[in-house]
Amino acid sequence: MLAACKNIGTRHLTNDAYRLHPVEWNVGESAGALAAHCCDTGARPHQVRGDLALLRRFQYVLLQRGVPLAWAIDVPASHPLFVPTQMLLAMGAIPSAGPRFDSLELRLDDPLSGREAAALLEAVGSVPGVGASPPLPQPWIARPDEIATRSQALRALQGVNSGEVTLSDFPTLGELCAAWGPALHGAYAPDQEDP
Repeated sequence: MLAACKNIGTRHLTNDAYRLHPVEWNVGESAGALAAHCCDTGARPHQVRGDLALLRRFQYVLLQRGVPLAWAIDVPASHPLFVPTQMLLAMGAIPSAGPRFDSLELRLDDPLSGREAAALLEAVGSVPGVGASPPLPQPWIARPDEIATRSQALRALQGVNSGEVTLSDFPTLGELCAAWGPALHGAYAPDQEDP
């Protein structure tokens, strides 16, 4: 049995946050999708929750269905970068110190700071099949608030299954989400043989 909607047992203070329609909708949709996912895969809900690889695969399934894991008002489910952006958000790719974290807007077309690029690189380093992340470029460590450059980002992308990568002189969050999209898909998309 999975708790969803009115039976999740919120306290009085947290109930106000839960009652927001997008949150309540997401809890119900995710619980139903988890039940279906467990029927399809033979996994139990607690196994999906306790195994990071199973959890990431389930999250990827949710994203492919258009269910957001985090609210980003400028990257709706219809956006071509919805899945990789949301997956990277779930993996902690947005540092907690910064304007993107403090807002519901990710601003995919804005250049990345060294701090933001480093957080993305760290998140992608945990993706199966990507391999160890290369060392962070020295400017990202010494001057994390400066804008990341194209050459720094290309070094960070070494060894990542990203296909053709086109980066501007000052790479954006959207460009790196697009670059890492194939690696995320390869690691987390359900096997093609599955029904």
